[in-house]
Parts: sequence; structure tokens; C-alpha cells
Amino acid sequence: MEFKALCFQTEFIVFLDWTTKLEEHNKDVGRRIYTLRKHLLLSRKEFCRKHKIPEPLLRALELSLFSINEKYTQKLLEAFKNEKIICTEAWLLHGTGPTPILNND
Repeated sequence: MEFKALCFQTEFIVFLDWTTKLEEHNKDVGRRIYTLRKHLLLSRKEFCRKHKIPEPLLRALELSLFSINEKYTQKLLEAFKNEKIICTEAWLLHGTGPTPILNND
């Protein structure tokens, strides 16, 4: 009995650690999305209208209310590209790789 209780407690702690890391990851992604959008000097509404992204979705992503999926990762990368910001998926999702740059061409 003690062993089972200890295993359950360990699994619960690992689960809490995993969810905490996921929440932190989502916050970081949200911050990066928000930072790039603000760099463009566009309101959320303007950005969403211009790039056909649902405003409630972008708000939820920027506020880290849920994780971004592949479809909207690609949609945001395309939107930033159209705004002449070169940003990699790795940077947007993980903060790794080259820092986004403005392409003035």
C-alpha cells in the first residue's frame, strides 16, 4: 500500500511539473506573438482583419489561454512574412534559432 501511494504521489508531482512547464511554454509563445504584432504597430483587430485570423483566437494565444496548433502556427508565420518579418517556427514556438528580423526588400 505504501508503495502504491508513493507512486501515485510521484506521478502527480510529475504531472504538475509537466503542466507547469506547458503553461510556461504557452506564456512564452504568447509573448512572442504579442511582441511581433506590437512591433508592427497594429492593433489586434487590424492584424486579424488584415490576415484573416479570428480575433478571439489571437487574443487567446497572446494571453496564453491555450496552446497553438500547427494550422495557426503556419498562418501566423505567413502573416508575419507578409508584414516583412522573417520569423522561424522554432523561434515562434520555442524561442530558439535566429531572432526575427525585418526584411526591408
